[in-house]
Amino acid sequence: MFLTANAFVLRGAKIIFADSMPDHPNMDATKIEALITSKTKAIIPVHYAGVACEMDFNYGYCNKTQFICN
Repeated sequence: MFLTANAFVLRGAKIIFADSMPDHPNMDATKIEALITSKTKAIIPVHYAGVACEMDFNYGYCNKTQFICN
């Protein structure tokens, strides 16, 4: 996670991390919306330790907003 974030920090971005879920190490997709402000430019999901993020929520949210999810 920190290596991914470092690429953005080196370009001047301020990183806000979402909490992880209690049953696995990836971000809790239900907490993303509360972290978004008018200054938010991107949501960067990071798959960790071979466990994929909940991309259904991420793609659904990105489709109804201006964000790009890859």
